[in-house]
Amino acid sequence: AYLLGHDYPADALQAIWKTLLQNQAHDDICGCCIDPIAVDMEERFAQVYKQADEIVTEGLKSIAGCVNATTENAEAAMLVFNPADRPRREVVGFTMRVPKDAQACCFADNAGNPAPHQMKERSDASGHVYLLCDVPALGYKTYYLVRGQQQVGAPPAVTYSEKERVLENEYLRVAVRDNGTLSLTDKRTGQVYDDLSYFEDGGDAGDTYDYSFPEKDRVINSMQEQAEITLEEAGPLMARIKVELALTLPIGLRANRKQRHKQTRRVPVVSYISLTAKSPQVEVTTIVKNVVKDHRLRVCFPTATETDHAIAEEPFDLARLSLAPETVPKELPEKLRPLMLAGRYTVPINTRVFQNSVGLRDVRRGVTILTSGLSEFEVLPEKNTLALTLLRSVGWLARQDLLTREGDVGPHIFTPQAQCLGEHVFSYAVYPHSATAESANFRSESQNLKMRVVRTQPHAGALPDTHSFVYWMNQNPKDAFKLTCVKLSEDQKGLILRFYNTTEHEAMGKLKLWDEVNSVWKTNLNEDILTELTFRDGSIKVSARPKEIVTLKLMGGRMKRKFDQRYQEYEIMSVPPLKPAFPQVDMPPVITEPELQAEAKREKELEQALQKALERVRILEGEIGELSTKDQKKMAELQQCKTEYEALRRYHYESRISWLLNTQLLTGKSVAEELQAMGEPYCVSRTMKRVSEYLSHFYEKLLCDEES
Repeated sequence: AYLLGHDYPADALQAIWKTLLQNQAHDDICGCCIDPIAVDMEERFAQVYKQADEIVTEGLKSIAGCVNATTENAEAAMLVFNPADRPRREVVGFTMRVPKDAQACCFADNAGNPAPHQMKERSDASGHVYLLCDVPALGYKTYYLVRGQQQVGAPPAVTYSEKERVLENEYLRVAVRDNGTLSLTDKRTGQVYDDLSYFEDGGDAGDTYDYSFPEKDRVINSMQEQAEITLEEAGPLMARIKVELALTLPIGLRANRKQRHKQTRRVPVVSYISLTAKSPQVEVTTIVKNVVKDHRLRVCFPTATETDHAIAEEPFDLARLSLAPETVPKELPEKLRPLMLAGRYTVPINTRVFQNSVGLRDVRRGVTILTSGLSEFEVLPEKNTLALTLLRSVGWLARQDLLTREGDVGPHIFTPQAQCLGEHVFSYAVYPHSATAESANFRSESQNLKMRVVRTQPHAGALPDTHSFVYWMNQNPKDAFKLTCVKLSEDQKGLILRFYNTTEHEAMGKLKLWDEVNSVWKTNLNEDILTELTFRDGSIKVSARPKEIVTLKLMGGRMKRKFDQRYQEYEIMSVPPLKPAFPQVDMPPVITEPELQAEAKREKELEQALQKALERVRILEGEIGELSTKDQKKMAELQQCKTEYEALRRYHYESRISWLLNTQLLTGKSVAEELQAMGEPYCVSRTMKRVSEYLSHFYEKLLCDEES
């Protein structure tokens, strides 16, 4: 939109960025915070999303206003935008107002070629439309709603069998089993993948920082469940099956936190399994109504691959991650003991972080899971099963009794809202592929860079109705580069393109740019000029070392087009919603009066222990004051007592803060003044605890040296 004369929203983007930065603080960004902070963060994320979407909406409307969207007999023009740097052929779904004689209309391009579509009319004069689109990279294509023509020819088909519960297209055959799992056949390779997308739920005795299994866990999965399976949508371009489960799960941990409760609740889980024409992947949307506590819910995909590593997308990388568990030393080296006072793992931690995609492959087959918003996986040994974490429900900011960790990581504060009760929506896709499918990770664009549709009335404009602003003419190796950024440079003198080489080999490519570019410069991440690249015939050749991040600065004039101010009706089409009707399930209270009383009791017990520790410190100080000579053992004992006192002082503050916060949660009474008054002394207590621990180590070392 900026290239076409629209003002670049630099100030608005910076304001959004600064709001987002408020959510990046350590430890808040990983969810390790008190409940009010988590609520504030959710509100900021919603604000960021809303404001960013407004900028996108204005940008799409601006481009649409420049497009020559005219053809004969057109009722409306639908501009489909592709934000990815690769051309895409996908079925795009949107909701639109349906003409009264909708059956006498079709979608077509400007040459009159019908575009396959599927429409499901609703009672409110609108309909869900699924349109098979071919859209160029970083560009758009216009489709017209044309009256007086019927859809002709056989569109690319998705077949379905309601009796056998099978969806099928030219690439895949998807059978839904009685328990709700998927049996997936890849027609290109002949490989069959069974038991995909089963659910596993285990107890979680951890905190917001780390998972911990309870001493006696009870792991439950959905393999023996009986699912309710219905055909939701059936058509030549998209078919969808709804799978409804009710998992019987313990209501939480027992009071001793060592095992799961005997009492159970039914947890509704609804999954929508979708297959579209021309797609080699199965789309899944899972909606969970969480009504239990202290558990970890995962969705699992047995891959039956024989490999020792996973391929996971991370920022600016496709990482090769070993499946071997990390070795955890039983004892720290002596020279590190005085320094390692914070938490450390005591057992191998096999969960890993990722973004967008993670997969396994061997010489025969491969499976990549594409996600939007999920960020943790583990590969279970049996059948090399990929387990994606959907939900961790815990009730504490930090605890000191985890079986997976020792040491101090954070405040011991009760955070009942971290149980994440309520409805949660998860989106992911299963992409089976051959052993050499290097482009597997790029399939995640369907999850994270969704194509957008703008509806407008036919109107004249300077841009063609199909256009790509920037695209790759070639890449070697194929699909080596992944685009991460298109923006105005910080000095506002050029446009920045940033991408990285996903491979472990040198890569080369050729980029086609718009006509007004007159020079291209390679910069560093700070956008400092490094070298000028040869720019010829509107294109440039680029090369990159293995895993290199490449930043280009494109200099030149903006495209000589103007936003058409005469026509202002541009409508951003919404995606057809998925709204399951959950059965009536009792939602447990977020916090109860007994839980609040337990925090009050904890505070009182710590206060009593604190007074006893203080008395012990004073007694030892008196005894040392009466000594005529320096007694190192007595000094060490005193320091140990002071360390215990400082630890109890900190824990007492935390128990008080916990009680105040949860009093506010239960009653709505503001506790801001008391919390503010405690802020500085609490921070001092944390510092003094750590200082005392270092001094205790000092005296321990001193005594050891004397004895030796």
